[in-house]
Amino acid sequence: MSTITVTNIKATGETASRAVLGIAPVWINFNGTGTPSTTKSQNTSSITDNGTGQYHVAITNAMADANFAALGSVIGDSTGTNRVYALVASRDANTTTRISINTAEANAGSTRDWTHISAAVLGDLA
Repeated sequence: MSTITVTNIKATGETASRAVLGIAPVWINFNGTGTPSTTKSQNTSSITDNGTGQYHVAITNAMADANFAALGSVIGDSTGTNRVYALVASRDANTTTRISINTAEANAGSTRDWTHISAAVLGDLA
């Protein structure tokens, strides 16, 4: 594979360019119920289920350091209507090769598995 080094990038059909630094080097969408399974992802290799609403997502190509921003959301099915109930938060310390995720129901304040969990990392790759 070849490497192209750029400062800014613009996708075909876009009118504005953006800094490469602003592109998420790691992201994942997965089903967190039962045995967690990845729907789509970039730069992740596996999900570890650590209990109800608790996951570790392995990062394939390491981050430069563990001081990256991790963010996300969850969507679940309640009374037949999909609604966003809680945000994805770090359960314990992230590392350069792992995102720690804890999902909870906002109203109840307790951890919970969700059918659609999305997380992204913003920061520099090593």
